[in-house]
Amino acid sequence: MLLDSNVEICEENVPRLCEEVRKIQVSHRLIEQINAEIEGLLERVLVALPSDSSDPGCFATVKYASFAESSSPWRLLFMQMLITLPGESILAILRNQLLSPNLVSGGGFNLGLFLSLISTIVVCCKRGTSHITNFLHYILLSIFSSIPAQSSEDSSSQPPDLAALLDDSISSLVSQSQNAAISCADPVELKFIQFYHVLIIVRQICVEDTRLTAFSYGQWWRENFSTSPVLQKEGSSNGGVLATRRSLELLSILLTRLLPFERNPVHLSTQLASPTPFWAIMKEKDKSEEECCRVWNVYIDVARGRLAELRMNRGNETPGPPVNSIGWPSEVETLVNEFMKMSSNTVDPKMNKLPSTLIEMHLFRKAFLRDTVLPLLRNPPLCIPEEKRTACGVILKTVETRLLLKCADASSDRPHRSPKKNVRGKRIRPRK
Repeated sequence: MLLDSNVEICEENVPRLCEEVRKIQVSHRLIEQINAEIEGLLERVLVALPSDSSDPGCFATVKYASFAESSSPWRLLFMQMLITLPGESILAILRNQLLSPNLVSGGGFNLGLFLSLISTIVVCCKRGTSHITNFLHYILLSIFSSIPAQSSEDSSSQPPDLAALLDDSISSLVSQSQNAAISCADPVELKFIQFYHVLIIVRQICVEDTRLTAFSYGQWWRENFSTSPVLQKEGSSNGGVLATRRSLELLSILLTRLLPFERNPVHLSTQLASPTPFWAIMKEKDKSEEECCRVWNVYIDVARGRLAELRMNRGNETPGPPVNSIGWPSEVETLVNEFMKMSSNTVDPKMNKLPSTLIEMHLFRKAFLRDTVLPLLRNPPLCIPEEKRTACGVILKTVETRLLLKCADASSDRPHRSPKKNVRGKRIRPRK
């Protein structure tokens, strides 16, 4: 059996682990037995590597990479598992570990392995993005509700009863934990760790190709924190997760604690630009400002200052594109080489085709194409071969023809005009 094998769980042994999983999948056993054994291996893999996600500092240092750009060998193992193991079963294992009170003492997850697993589910699993968003919605309901989270397999289809959330005080969260049978961690600290794990997962989805995921960080934020907690009609999206005033206060506290570790001004500005959370809108005008609204307004003020600081730092430290030894970005050089290879295989030199990378730039990275690629094609380095300089000119002409873009330097093509003179016209008297 796979669980009794002596294969050490490490990156070097990923090919052997893949082979062991394949042997189990082609065996003459029931699919339930096969998947149960693979789930056991997955649980071992998640706890075998050194864990580092329980430290809030990981939120600032985490490196996101899309499935296409990632070099993690663990993707091969997860793809092999997904041949027979449903994505919902993998997310059920992650849900049980995220909602476990031992998450803090256990160290959390290995972030590289964790993000590789999320990326593989999004890309390789059917309706992977939908499964993960439902999984995140349940985790958020567990964080912002006072009902103990159930870790059974059927819990994802039965979310907590939002009508039972009657307690509106943040202090009740601590009192409930003191009366609980298991009090291994500070409840606010546990919810804080669970919350930034949710944000890490969401931002990993944002890194993936939007043509595949159809996912938006702003839309996800509005659906969970700005909409009414009343569940919508069947077939529509879930309701919001802020069911009480206490939940809005808790959200403000968690977001404020996370601000020192925030490094992405784009996501922070999206949070600030989203509509106000549900309970902050429902405040009655004739009453003084409630505590939950006051805490939320404090977060907004501090977050705006943090956003200004991040934008200033980003403006001073904006890195340029990777440049090779001749001072040409490698992406532009690859584009020219690909165009020359395509032109050499073309029968009619007048029927040139544009590389797919350039078309993708035109569709999804217009600013990079306009501000970086086209200027470099107009003025290539002097040290490159003559055939590449010729190819740059042909690319510009093809771009003008196929993409209807003006590639000429606007400063050189603009006609010189003499400065205007203020001419005061004489008033013409009407004829008598």
